[in-house]
Amino acid sequence: MCEFSDSPQEFSSHASLLSSPSIMAKHLIYSTQSPEAGNLHYYHLPKGWLHVQLVEQTIQGESKVSLRLTERTLPDPAQLYFLQYESNYTSQDTLSVQFQPQGYLKSISTQKEYPKNEEGLGDLAGGGAMPSFPGQTARSIGPAPQKNFGFGTEKSLLETLIDPFDYQALEALNEALENLHSGTKISFEGKTHFQALGQSKGAKGEKKPGIFCRQVVAFPISTSLNGVKTQKIIHLPHPERTHFIEVPAISGTDNKLDIQFDDLGFPTAINLEKGSQAEAILTSPLRVIRSIFGVINEVFQLRIDLRDKATSALEKKLEYTQAQADVEKKQLEIKAEQEALRAQYAEEEKQRKEAELQISQAQVLALADEKAFVEERSFPDTDELKQYDMQLQVIRYSSGTQSTLGMLLDVTGGRKFLAYTLEDEFREAKEHGKTRIPAGTYEVKLRKEGGFHSRYSKKAGIKSIHKGMLHVTNVENFKFILIHIGNDDDDTEGCLLVADSAIQNIDQEGRITNSTKAYKRIYPPIANALEEGKTVGIQYIDYDRTS
Repeated sequence: MCEFSDSPQEFSSHASLLSSPSIMAKHLIYSTQSPEAGNLHYYHLPKGWLHVQLVEQTIQGESKVSLRLTERTLPDPAQLYFLQYESNYTSQDTLSVQFQPQGYLKSISTQKEYPKNEEGLGDLAGGGAMPSFPGQTARSIGPAPQKNFGFGTEKSLLETLIDPFDYQALEALNEALENLHSGTKISFEGKTHFQALGQSKGAKGEKKPGIFCRQVVAFPISTSLNGVKTQKIIHLPHPERTHFIEVPAISGTDNKLDIQFDDLGFPTAINLEKGSQAEAILTSPLRVIRSIFGVINEVFQLRIDLRDKATSALEKKLEYTQAQADVEKKQLEIKAEQEALRAQYAEEEKQRKEAELQISQAQVLALADEKAFVEERSFPDTDELKQYDMQLQVIRYSSGTQSTLGMLLDVTGGRKFLAYTLEDEFREAKEHGKTRIPAGTYEVKLRKEGGFHSRYSKKAGIKSIHKGMLHVTNVENFKFILIHIGNDDDDTEGCLLVADSAIQNIDQEGRITNSTKAYKRIYPPIANALEEGKTVGIQYIDYDRTS
C-alpha cells in the first residue's frame, strides 16, 4: 500500500509482509532515468548558470558602464532521475523521501524490520500513481527597462543567463559584449580546473540501488572592463562531478538508514543503524560495505578537502593578483602625478620667462618712448654706417661694475630689434680680458679660423648654419672681437654676447639668457649677407655714459 502525504514534496511507503527464508533481501530504492521504470517521485540534480548584466549608469550627467555576474542554480533538465521502490518480502519496510521545492532531494529515510512472529500477509506494494510535481518553467531574460533611482538612472545594455561550461555560448556572449562596449570580456576556467570523479556506470535506464548527487565547487572567473581586469571566485555545481550513493540492503538483520541533503541535493549527513552489524558485514557484498563505510571518507571528506583547498588556493591567487594590480595602479597614479608636476613646472617656467621677457621689453620700450632719447642719441645719421650694405647698431643702455648691457638692432632701411647684448665693463684704461671696446663704427667680416671657428663647426645645433665667426674688425688696441654665445662677463673678453632676455646689472651681476636661441636666429641673415659679398657695419653707441 502506497500512502502520500498532503504535501506534494513528501511521501511514505509501508509494507508488512510474511518472512520467507528462501527469498533474498532486495534494495529498497532505485534511481533510473527511464520514466517507465519509476513508480515513485522523481528528483533533479542542480545545474549552474551565470546571470550576466551589462548596465549603463548615469549619475549627475556622468555615464559609467559596469558588468555584474551572479551565480544561479536551477534544476538540470538532463539530470532527471525517477525513483523506484521494490518491496522486500522478508521484512517490514518503511520508506520516507522528502524533496526541496526545486525538485532536489531533501531527505531519505529507510527502515527494515524483520518480524519475529508470523503476521498476516498484507497488501503488496504496487506501482502507485506518479504524484504531480510542479516543474520548472523556463523564462527568457531580456534587457530590463531603464530604472530611475532619484539620484541617477540605470539602463540595461544586456541581461542574460548563460551556461558558463558551454564555451561556444561564452564565446558568443563575449562577442556581444565587445560590440556593446569595447574591451569587455568574461573568462571562465570551469572544465579544466577539476577532474571528473566517479560517475555512475551502466547504460541509460539501468536501475541503480541508491541516489545521484552533484557537488558545488569553487571556480575562478575573470572579467575585463574599461581596461581593468577583475578576478573573483564563484561556486557552482560541477557538471562532470556526479556522485552515486548506494542505499544498502542487508538480509537477516534490522537496519535503519537516514540521509540528509543540503539545498542542492548533496548529502550532508548519513546515519546507519543496524541490529546486527557483525552479521551484516559478513553477509554483505563488498560493494555494499564500501558504500556504507566508505562514503564519508571517499565522498564527503573529499568534497570538504577539495573545496577548502581549491577555494583557499584561488583566494590566495586572487589576493596576489589584486595586490599586483594595486601596485600597478599606484605606479600609474604616481607616474600621472609626476607628469602633472612636470607639466605644471614647465608651464610655470614658461610663464616666468615670458614675464621676464615682458619686463625687459617693457623697460626697453619705456626707454625708446622717450622722445629726447630717440632724437638726440638713439639712431644718429652717420656717414660711416651708411656706407655698409647691412647696418647694425649696439645700444649700450646699462653700465655695471662688471658688465655692460645693450641691444642689437638692424637699422638697414628701418629699425628692427635683434637681441639683447652683454659685454665687459667700461674702463678708462684697457685691462686685458676685462674691458669693452670703444664706441664707434666697425666692419663685420667672417673669420674662418681660430678656436671658436673650430668649435662652432662641430657644435650641435650650430654646425649646420655655421659659415665662420662674425668678426668685428679694425678695433684699435683689440684683436679677435667676435659676436658669439654666452651668458655673463666670464664668457667674454671684449666680445659681444647675444641673448633673448637680460637681467639688470644695477645692484647685481648682469646676465643674459637664452643665448643660443638668439644666436641661431640673428646669425644666418648676417652670415648670408657676407657670403653674398655684401658689406656689414656695426656701430657701438654709449647711451649708458653721461660723458
